[in-house]
Amino acid sequence: MQRRLAAGDCEEIARLAHRIKGAAANAAAARLREHAATIEQLARDRLMADIPAHLDRMRQDWTRFTESVMALGTA
Repeated sequence: MQRRLAAGDCEEIARLAHRIKGAAANAAAARLREHAATIEQLARDRLMADIPAHLDRMRQDWTRFTESVMALGTA
């Protein structure tokens, strides 16, 4: 998604964010789904300058999510 952002490819960012939103919903990762939904809408509205902050937050929540899942496997 970062490469598509650098290229200014709104349509591909929206498509990728939509896919992440669906995967996050299936995994019950509500915060990831919310970030992806926001990024998808920003891309559809062509508000590219607002996306990097949300992408950073999504990355942070992805790290938290994967750490939580890994902790479940070791319990």
